[in-house]
Amino acid sequence: MGAATALTRRRWYDLAPAALVVLLVVLATLQYRWTGELGRAEEEQLRASLNRAAAGVAADFDRELGRVFFHFLQMPSPDVEANLARLLSSWRAQPPYPEMLRQLLLVERGSDGDVAVRAFDEAAGVWRPVAWPPELAGLRRQLLSARDRGAMLMTSGADAPALVVPLWHRFDERRFSSSRSPAAGSPPGPPGPPEDDEHGVAILWLDAAAIRDRVLPALVDRHLGGDVDYRVEVRDAAGQPIFTHGPPVAGGEPDVVMPIFRLPLAERFARHHAERHGMRLRTPGPEPGPEPFGDDPGFRGRWLLSVTHPAGSLAAAVAQARMRNLAISFVVLGLLAAAVALVLRAARRAEALARRQIELVAGVSHELLTPVAAVRSAGENLAAGVVTDPVKVREYGDLIVREGRRLGSLVEQVLTWAGLQARGVPAARAPIAAESLVDAVVAACAGEAARAGVALESAVAAGVPPVAGDRDALERALRNLVENAVRHGGSGGWVGVNASTLRRDGDGERVVLAVEDRGRGLAADELPHLFEPFYRGSGAQTPGSGLGLALARQIAEAHGGRVEVARAAPHGARFTLELPAMAAESAA
Repeated sequence: MGAATALTRRRWYDLAPAALVVLLVVLATLQYRWTGELGRAEEEQLRASLNRAAAGVAADFDRELGRVFFHFLQMPSPDVEANLARLLSSWRAQPPYPEMLRQLLLVERGSDGDVAVRAFDEAAGVWRPVAWPPELAGLRRQLLSARDRGAMLMTSGADAPALVVPLWHRFDERRFSSSRSPAAGSPPGPPGPPEDDEHGVAILWLDAAAIRDRVLPALVDRHLGGDVDYRVEVRDAAGQPIFTHGPPVAGGEPDVVMPIFRLPLAERFARHHAERHGMRLRTPGPEPGPEPFGDDPGFRGRWLLSVTHPAGSLAAAVAQARMRNLAISFVVLGLLAAAVALVLRAARRAEALARRQIELVAGVSHELLTPVAAVRSAGENLAAGVVTDPVKVREYGDLIVREGRRLGSLVEQVLTWAGLQARGVPAARAPIAAESLVDAVVAACAGEAARAGVALESAVAAGVPPVAGDRDALERALRNLVENAVRHGGSGGWVGVNASTLRRDGDGERVVLAVEDRGRGLAADELPHLFEPFYRGSGAQTPGSGLGLALARQIAEAHGGRVEVARAAPHGARFTLELPAMAAESAA
């Protein structure tokens, strides 16, 4: 029952990573779809808001034009010139844009069919005849071509925007009597138009610079000011730029386009006033040529306001925001995936650590029991008087000494291993000559090599620099390599220890301590596992703890070096302990 439960838990443990991966993929897919839907909704909301803001700019600008127009649309008066002068004076005192009106002109048709113009001199307070301004040449042609008795309401241009105010009240009101007799009982009809008199018009010549530098910037800042610096352009009917705001945008179509310079209320008022006097009102279009804004009559003679997002379009801006949101979402999901992977890895490492702790306890216990059992057995025999022969007593004494030494070596290796695991880098570090290190290890292992019938030789190349480190730890590492070669490669009858110098690009000078034997060699599948704690090869015939090579690697890495193994030719094995050399100045 316990085994089945453990198997079930193991199966769920293996399925958990796959389930988490599937869940993360599902979350990523849903996030992609949600961001798309949110992006479309955000684009619609931004477009509606931008339309409202642009409509606010157009409405406020048209409202300012309406203020000018209606201010000078005077009631019937016998003295038009004086009345216009009074209205101009009152306009100059009105906020917020009195400078929007550049000049006030009075236009009359002469006897020769031409139009004469007079300008009001504000400094002198008089009307003076002037030549027709070149900037208003197009307006002059339109006035000359007008055959209707109605008046043109307005005209516009990039350099000379102007409003045309009809002055119907200049006619003698007595001349407006109807030429048609009303039917009996019916109310009198509207008076008919005069037959030969021509009425005049007032031209409100607007200041293009004031509109460009004061009026439009203030309106744009009021309605379109905010975190986004939109590209705003105003062009005339011919496509000439009048006003630009914001950074240039490459390519693409504007997000919002709408006409401005419109006076719908003024048009209706003027049309109603003309109908009352039996006249027809004609609103002129641009001069002959292609319609720049299409065939819609509402665009004729007007300006065009366009607003573009600095990203190129609202769709591009929303797409960029969506990509940023997706990137952030995927980064978060990636972090979650990494966290899951780290948790799983930590769990597996904890499991492996627990398993290795069990193996450590089992291995150490097994290795401790063997010499302890031998020592206890020999001691019991000696204490019981079973062995009385001096030769046998000496053999028992040698056994106790040998197993005691083995027991001490095992305890020392376990303590060294535990110390390196807890402390890492050895505490004591001092210059160590390679020759003295090799000589000390060879002398310590000579007895064991002699008992195994192995010839132990050493060689140190000339000029090998010293190394810096813990002498006891490095001696333990090299000694473990030599004892391993004697124990497992002693069948070849020879073990060699040598020291040399190696130079590598980027690593500097290295000291290489090599231990080589002529034994039966190593299997290829054993090489990756030789330095694992408590690992013993399949052909191991001599007792050992399995900690020697792992401890040697741990000591080497703590000193900034490494341990490697390779199969020697024609047979045998070669272990190399590579350590960073100490500079001559530091050694001195």
